Amino acid sequence: MASKEYDHRPQIEVKGEVEILLPAERAILNVKVSKTGAEKAATAQAVIESAKQVELLLRSISTKTDGQKPAADYWSRTSLNESNYQPYDNETRTHLAREYTAKIDYSVNIQKFERLGPIIHDMAAIKHVSSEGVNWVLTSATIEDQRSTLRAKAAKSAMTKANDYAEALGFTKIVAIELREATHYVQSSNRKGGGSQVVAADPLGTAAKNMAELDWEDVGEEVFQYTPEEVKMSQTVNGRFAAE
Repeated sequence: MASKEYDHRPQIEVKGEVEILLPAERAILNVKVSKTGAEKAATAQAVIESAKQVELLLRSISTKTDGQKPAADYWSRTSLNESNYQPYDNETRTHLAREYTAKIDYSVNIQKFERLGPIIHDMAAIKHVSSEGVNWVLTSATIEDQRSTLRAKAAKSAMTKANDYAEALGFTKIVAIELREATHYVQSSNRKGGGSQVVAADPLGTAAKNMAELDWEDVGEEVFQYTPEEVKMSQTVNGRFAAE
């Protein structure tokens, strides 16, 4: 609530805004293992078998080797999700055979970006597996470190705007009456492969190896090299000032 001391003076309400761009620190790879079939048990079993292969790959890329940090520092999965649907044929006005769908979703935190393309390539080689996109994000520690800086800059932005208005009205000083945090957010990108680069086929046939275990220069065949995107952080505050 405003102090009565300033009730007789012009008040200026402004919004302070600031945003910064930071290089992504993790690539979140979303992977889906899914199958639709006529038999419930067989469909679920096919998904489970493919999921086992996915997890073998995930364990291999999340294990430290020779003192080097692993390609992935964390991964998680959902439980097996099953559903069914009975299609309807409008022409014959009859129900068709019931279809059963089973799926498991994975989220993988990739910290070595040069390994992202090979990992997706290896995932695609497993039956019933598809990549659902890549999110470029910051670590929680970085987000927390930046928030204090953003708050201070947003407050200064509000003061600068208020001071500009005060000077335009012939006043030489402003006094802060109220400052409220409005919004803050971290905007990550989400894409399936835009902006990536295709590497030409390798005549030596190194693609026969497990590509997720190779450095980028060792990778063969046509594999997408993903370019990390910047992540935007922003902060907005609402300020009220008295002009003097």
